[in-house]
Amino acid sequence: MAYAGRMRGQGSRAVARLAWRRARRCWRTYAALVPADARAQLELGGVLDTLGERDDAVAALRRALALAVAAADGATHADAALRLSWLLWNDVQTDAAMELLRAVLASELPDDSIRRVRAALALAVQTASVGDGRRSAELVEAVERSRAALDIEGVAAFLEAKALIFPQTAQSGSAVHYLQLASQLASQQHDAHSTRNKLHLSGYVAQLDGDTRDARDRYAAAAAFARESGLICEVPFEQLSAAWASFTLGELDRAAELLAQANAAERLRGESRLKRAWVGTIVGTARGDEAPAARAFAALDVETAFRSREPSKIGPVATAASIRLRRLGRDAEARALLRRAVRAIANVESAWCLVGEVGRFGSDDDVARLDELLRASLPDNAISRAHRALLDALRARRCGDVAATTRCAGEAELAFRACEWHYDAAGCVELAGRTAEARALYVAMGAHGDAARLEVAPQRGRPRRRDPSAAVTDWETACLVVGGATNKAIAEQLGVSVRAVEQRLQKIYASAGVANRAQLSTVIARGWTPGRPPAVTRTGSSRTASARSRR
Repeated sequence: MAYAGRMRGQGSRAVARLAWRRARRCWRTYAALVPADARAQLELGGVLDTLGERDDAVAALRRALALAVAAADGATHADAALRLSWLLWNDVQTDAAMELLRAVLASELPDDSIRRVRAALALAVQTASVGDGRRSAELVEAVERSRAALDIEGVAAFLEAKALIFPQTAQSGSAVHYLQLASQLASQQHDAHSTRNKLHLSGYVAQLDGDTRDARDRYAAAAAFARESGLICEVPFEQLSAAWASFTLGELDRAAELLAQANAAERLRGESRLKRAWVGTIVGTARGDEAPAARAFAALDVETAFRSREPSKIGPVATAASIRLRRLGRDAEARALLRRAVRAIANVESAWCLVGEVGRFGSDDDVARLDELLRASLPDNAISRAHRALLDALRARRCGDVAATTRCAGEAELAFRACEWHYDAAGCVELAGRTAEARALYVAMGAHGDAARLEVAPQRGRPRRRDPSAAVTDWETACLVVGGATNKAIAEQLGVSVRAVEQRLQKIYASAGVANRAQLSTVIARGWTPGRPPAVTRTGSSRTASARSRR
């Protein structure tokens, strides 16, 4: 494995993959020569896991575990259990993964043993992920009391465990801080796995911090690095993370492209298969790609998500399933699934995912439960404000309060735009009753399935005439242009002359700093509206102007 790591440093994907394959051949040969050597089986299992040969990796690690137990080799037992635990965890076998770590903690390893500490921190991370923040905090506190001499990997795991606890105690700022420290330490380990993990962690930090574009870029960088390093199983997971961030940004064509790349992967962990299904369901439905959306929905294993007990899986899976079930006319099943999900979640991201579906179609009890969770758990940043305002708007609509619905939807829209959640911002525009504007936004970002929901049958007969004193607004004209209407169709819709539309359109182009309809669609998708300069967006890891201004 060290040899493979050195070869990876040469920067060639072919060289890196060849190095891992050579390592596999060497360890297989050695393990066959000494079949009773637990350490050989452990190393072989690690290489097979990296190459995506999941079943063979599990078999080798189980052999290593059995041999270590028989030989009373506590160190190898702990190492094999830790590696196998993460492999099972990534394959959505939560209970089996956690049981292996509990066995290590019940062994006779000293309290300050680095292996016991790593097992405790791994269990703390997994426990926090299933929503048991109290037990996770107890494990982390025990590590602190042990005063164990942690290496870099151990310190990074310690910080990551602390980070996962804080979102459940309304201290997400501390979570971001600890994740940043863990990411910095990961960069000092100088091996492929740690570097990929650092890139993913930094993307997650940006995501928590409301910088969605930066998060997308970092996930994409992690996918590229994993590909170049021969970390086959990690590539599709990072691609799917980047695809979801792209969807949130309103870049649905790019999301579909990344999703197609992940779909082409030959080897996926259970976690990646589940993520591919729910991302594919939501993106396909929004784009109006019925066949891909139906295939993704067919692969959506709802029960596996609930068995994992991980809110970060339950929330998005339930949301995706509800969207498709309602589309198939199975509303009762969708409501039952949402009710079950609301009672199973306990963390930030799952609450975010469920707000739209539960607020629109859940029961009053489900909405009240979700509202309680949101206000108890989320930090005071743009993302949390947006979701709280969105849920307030949906509750007002359920009560028939049009004024409150419009006001809260407007607040949610502005908050979503601040963190570049443009797809959700378009949903708020629709909720506020600005249908033409919402349709234009959906078309501009490639959400043709959503735009089709808002289609209005063309008027027949004489065009509708407005009060001559009423001027044609820039925004109405821009929305109809982006929606694909010709100047003549816009004139008929608004009850004005074609010449008036042409003059208004030239004024809009000048205001937006564009020269044609395609460019106008792009700037509107990025959040521009008539009456203000276009939003300035910089590539790379830099923040948008709106994100900078809110700091």
